[in-house]
Amino acid sequence: MRALILLRLSLLMQINDKLSFLLTKQARYKVAYGGRAGGKSKDFSGALVALGTQNKIRIVACRDTEKSILESLHQLFEGWINLEPAFKDFYTVAQKKIIGKNGTEIMFAGLRNPESFKSFEDANYVWIEEAQTINKRTWDILIPTVRANNSEIWLSFNPDFETDETYRRFILNTPKNSIVQLINYTDNPNCPQVIIDEANELREQNIDEYNHIYGGQCVQVLEGSVYAREIRMLLTNNRITSVPYEPMKPVDTFWDLGRSDFTCIWFAQWVGLELRVIDFYYNRLENLDHYAKVLQEKNYLYGTDYLPHDAAHKTLAAGGKSIADQLNAMGRKTKVLSPELKTTSINAVRTVLPKCYFDAIKCDDGLQFLKRYQYKIDKITGQWSKEPIHDENSHAADAIAVLAIASKPPREARRPSFANTDYNL
Repeated sequence: MRALILLRLSLLMQINDKLSFLLTKQARYKVAYGGRAGGKSKDFSGALVALGTQNKIRIVACRDTEKSILESLHQLFEGWINLEPAFKDFYTVAQKKIIGKNGTEIMFAGLRNPESFKSFEDANYVWIEEAQTINKRTWDILIPTVRANNSEIWLSFNPDFETDETYRRFILNTPKNSIVQLINYTDNPNCPQVIIDEANELREQNIDEYNHIYGGQCVQVLEGSVYAREIRMLLTNNRITSVPYEPMKPVDTFWDLGRSDFTCIWFAQWVGLELRVIDFYYNRLENLDHYAKVLQEKNYLYGTDYLPHDAAHKTLAAGGKSIADQLNAMGRKTKVLSPELKTTSINAVRTVLPKCYFDAIKCDDGLQFLKRYQYKIDKITGQWSKEPIHDENSHAADAIAVLAIASKPPREARRPSFANTDYNL
């Protein structure tokens, strides 16, 4: 044990001074944020490896998504364990779990899988890497689930937007019993010279991009965002605000369907010539009854459910019925859209998006997906291509494309009224 204590002290000397609180202080929330190459991930994993040798503890290391164990934090922990003979003798490294001789467990999880939250209940340390993408609903579930005595929640991330839930919750409105540290590549004594050179070059070429990538400052829209210009217009024109539900006007819904992927639903209503997007919902691994129940519980006056073209596909699993058939059987009115080229859908969204008003609270998750909906980088040229990335952000974007293609103001609409109405914003 004395050897392990000395090893912990040795490791403390290797960890960045700005992050020494990970091993020396106790707090419910320990937060490190900043630009790239600050060494946050490496030091967080090293501190947890050291803590696991002192007492029997349960550690869960997670990211928003975890498509494979190779994309998890497993390799960071394994790197520390292989670095020191005493660690290597103490820990047994398996494919999905690391076990210490004293019973310490290090586990890995993706936060988009609801089943993963079961592992948090008796965890002593939960570390969320790349925490900038964690939305309000996930935080609201995760925090009360981590309930062991003196349990700690660790966050490391590179900020994207001031409006991100993680940034608002932990940086702008820091909870009590928190330790928060800004750390950049300039604070990292082990930062490679190639990164320092690239950062210096970027600072000369584009100071705003440098401040975001290497300085840890927030941006309005990510580079390469498909709808960068349109989202800037929404922000500039204060169209992300408090948007009330008008109970005398029907609410149409606009869907993108998935099961292992997300199903995303936007809720919008025309009031005069204004398209008010009043709500957003998403989930995965749920059947159609779940979404129908969610819609019913929102208690809106509904119009039409607009569905993508695959909602007309009949499946044996559903008794030969399509999604549209099943919703119609539930008493809902549906319309299935014809398939469109991706470029056609994107152009439709670009036309409609600046004309919308979005409720800042109820549509927050959906807007964060739209902000992060990016083009791929061409492997040959290194430039942004014309093809968007298919990831967790694309489903909300596909659903907003359904809205853009389907939405037309009602014939009786005359003129806008939103700007002339006092909503006590």
